[in-house]
Amino acid sequence: AALDLANKLLAANPENLRARLVRIEIFLSRNEDQKAKSEIDALLARYPKMTAATYYRALLLERVGKHDEAWISAQNLPSEFVQSNPRIGLAVVKIAMAAGKMNAAEGILGRLVGRWPDDVSARVQLAAIRLEQTSFNSALSILEPLKGSTDPTVLKLLARAYGATNLICKAPEF
Repeated sequence: AALDLANKLLAANPENLRARLVRIEIFLSRNEDQKAKSEIDALLARYPKMTAATYYRALLLERVGKHDEAWISAQNLPSEFVQSNPRIGLAVVKIAMAAGKMNAAEGILGRLVGRWPDDVSARVQLAAIRLEQTSFNSALSILEPLKGSTDPTVLKLLARAYGATNLICKAPEF
């Protein structure tokens, strides 16, 4: 139904960028990557610096396993855009991680947590990275607002962080 509406809007007004972006979202959600690619390419040919089209291009490249190309595309996104919505930020984090850019992913997650403190996904991902870096107190600090959670992932991370800090505190002296 949404695709039909977008198509009708474009039939009435071929320059309606919002309808084109909606169609891209629909194509991506339906795994119609070739149709999404055609729309993205057409937008970028006409508007080479269009942020939304650049974002969708990065998503599509990551989806087909071109992680480095996806990251290059994602790096052209303004920080304000990446942080404008947790869904967008987390998608860019996924691209960064797939390209092996952990520092960039960590930075994006930190800004997302700062901007969207209630977003559990960003907190969980950032805490997991901090645990991998053996920054246990930092992970605990990030997870602090989620202490009452019943989410198994949150509980597992909290247990790892508390367990590691207790081991450090009780380490024998030599």
